[in-house]
Amino acid sequence: MKISYNESKNSIKIDDGAKNQYFLVRTMVVLTFINSLLFLSKLSNEHFAMMAFIWVLLGITSLVLSYFLFLKLSAAEELNWNEIDFLKEKNVLGRKRLSLRLKNGKSRNIITRNHAEIIAAKTFFARHGIEVNKRNSFSL
Repeated sequence: MKISYNESKNSIKIDDGAKNQYFLVRTMVVLTFINSLLFLSKLSNEHFAMMAFIWVLLGITSLVLSYFLFLKLSAAEELNWNEIDFLKEKNVLGRKRLSLRLKNGKSRNIITRNHAEIIAAKTFFARHGIEVNKRNSFSL
């Protein structure tokens, strides 16, 4: 992961591979939804069994996930500085995760590999005046 600040554009560039990862996840969710629609369209009413129930569940789940992935998450590599609201630090199952909360309501997850990258990202944003909002999620 590499974060750099471009002073001439007043923007930051986050190079962590999130764009490719989100593209693959979005593609798989859309394909799962299409597959569930195709399965249910070929099904007759007298054969509505457990398998159909599973496909209905998969279709509904992929529909909800696609709403979240397309409308609530951002994978932009370059963000204008005035689009960033704050840096959110979450603790999920004992592992720290960082995400940028944007002013348009979306979140941009920062994919980090180790603790040193988390510290480097936090100091980068603190040095440039972005506040860190800590939040603890559930942990087992």
